[in-house]
This record gives sequence, structure tokens and C-alpha cells, in this order.
Amino acid sequence: LKETKLLRYGSSQTAFCTGSSDIDIAVFTEYDVNEVNMIIAIYNLLCKISTENNLGWQIRKITDTRVPVIKMKVPFEGVIIPIDISLNNIQAVTNTQLINTYALIDPRCVELVKLVKFWTKTQGIRNEKGDYLDTYAYTNMAINLLQILEQPILPNLTDTPEKHIVFWKGQEFNIAFKGDLEQIRKEFTMNTNNPQTVFSLFYQFVEFYGEIFPKLNATVSVGTGCLISREESYSTNEVTPHFYLISIEDPLERSHNLGETLHNLKTEDPNMRFPERVEKFETAFRATLDFLREVVQKASPITTEDKEKFRKLFVDSSDKK
Repeated sequence: LKETKLLRYGSSQTAFCTGSSDIDIAVFTEYDVNEVNMIIAIYNLLCKISTENNLGWQIRKITDTRVPVIKMKVPFEGVIIPIDISLNNIQAVTNTQLINTYALIDPRCVELVKLVKFWTKTQGIRNEKGDYLDTYAYTNMAINLLQILEQPILPNLTDTPEKHIVFWKGQEFNIAFKGDLEQIRKEFTMNTNNPQTVFSLFYQFVEFYGEIFPKLNATVSVGTGCLISREESYSTNEVTPHFYLISIEDPLERSHNLGETLHNLKTEDPNMRFPERVEKFETAFRATLDFLREVVQKASPITTEDKEKFRKLFVDSSDKK
């Protein structure tokens, strides 16, 4: 198509990038097109290219989701590269820029997020298939923790009088945020003296979200720089506010709950326990917190047994069988 451009977004475009990060691509077109039909057209074109050139691309389309997407696995020099393609996804591109700005403010933000990503994957409580929270949700949880510490490490970048209005999926969004790193550091980082190490912050992450955070009553809100009640949150289901285990606002699209994949499939009663995957989520936090407390309380050299326990926290769940 003419008047079409491609923009990369997601963790591969941020300081949070790891060797396993997907490549996310947004296709932008000036034409007024049906999103699903366009995704199907791009899918058919990619399938044709792969078949005619014997490229061996694995391609599938997902059109019944909030953001229709094409998922590809492309072999390249012995490595399989995962690629996701969406259409006119201005929210995702802007969110990437916002999240990367947070990453560049303090190196502990990057280190904490990478540690959380690795830990949640090895515990089997993170994936991009909609069964658990995804990478972006955990990233927001980590950033929000760094905003609400007694001595905050990160500010609220969306706290600005500036307006940058965009229309996406029939709604109006203000996607303005502070992006001048030099100014941010001058205004904020010179006023924070938090000496915590990454290990201390990881401990606090597990403790906070595993034991302290009031899951059924509060919302993780990077967009406000604090915790807010579910009643205040735009992302909460108005009819069944306790339907989701955890409420996490998308910073620039606050009506979107990033925690919607962990929901109560069997009952709307907030006092009832949730399904198996939610129990697995809570067990991972509880078991890790128990171990970390045990190590901290010893206040002595880590033993071989301690090292083995710690190693098991970061062993891929598929290898534990």
C-alpha cells in the first residue's frame, strides 16, 4: 500500500530488551480500512510470499482479540525470530516510548524488570498467550512499585499539562508525557536518595505483590504514579469489580486492564478462590517470598543448599518435571 509505514515497538525497542524479546511491528496507513480485513489481507500476502519462496515462515492470524495481530516465526541463520504485526497501533508505539523513558531514568529499573521477567517466566506465570500476565503487565507492576516507595526511584511522567490527543478504536486519548531526560533528571533524580540494591527491590516486589498489595481493592496505576482504588480505576469492570485477580491500568489507555487475563472463570464472588492458574500465580509469589525471607533472616554466608534453592527459582518450569 502507498502511504504506509512500519514502526517497531515493544520490549525489543527498549532498554528492557533481552535475547528472547519478540519483534513487534505496527503497520500504519492513512487509508480508512477495516482493521480485521486489513490484517487478513496482510496475512494472505505473507503466506503467499513464504510459500512461493520456500521461506518456511510459520504464520497465523488472530482476529478475535482487542488488537488483531499476525504472529510469525521466521527462521534466520539457525534462530527462530518471533514477530508480531498489528495495524495502526499508536497506543503500543507511544507506550513503548513512555516505558523506555522510565528505563533510562535509573538503571535499577531495567535490572529489576529484567529480573522480574526472567523469574516470572521460569515460574511459569508469564506468557503472551493470555493465560497469565504478560511482560508488559509485569513491567508496569515493577515501575509502579518504584514510584510508590517511601523514597521513590521513578516519577510520574504523565503528570504534565501538555496535551497530545489521538483517536484510536473510536476513542480519544491524551498520550502526552514528559520525555526530556535531562529535565526529568534535573527535577527528580537529584531529589531522591534511595540507596536500595536490585536484590532489595526484587525482594520488595515479591513481598509487595505477594502479600501486601490489596489485590481485590486496589489498582496498579503507572499513569497516576500511585496506587488507586478499583472504584477510581477506569479499567475496572463496573458490573463485577472483583472479577479480575489484579487490576493494572495501561498508563496511556487507563480503561484497559492489563490484568484481565487473570480472572475468576467460575464465580463472581470475591471471597471464592480463583482457578488453578491464579493459584499458581499466588503460590509462586508465596514460595519465593518464603525463601527470600529465610536467606535475609540468616544474615550469614549463603550455603550450598541456599544456592540450590535460589537456582530452582530461576529454572524453567518446563524443566521441573
